[in-house]
Amino acid sequence: MPVAVVILKNAIPAIVEERDDAALLKRLKDIPELPDFSTVNEARGHLAKLPFPSGWFDSVAEAQLYAKQDEPE
Repeated sequence: MPVAVVILKNAIPAIVEERDDAALLKRLKDIPELPDFSTVNEARGHLAKLPFPSGWFDSVAEAQLYAKQDEPE
């Protein structure tokens, strides 16, 4: 089940998990500070540019491993 971690300035962090990519993409539309993504790849790319540990992950375990790493430079 895919997971999105969203860290934005001046907003409450969000961790969103859904049953599949399409459902997660739809759910991200509920976060008003994010653009209206057309595709999963567009959302992945945008989330990867947000503050650490934001991103789109294939599972909770993958998100946890990423978050335990040192912040990328």
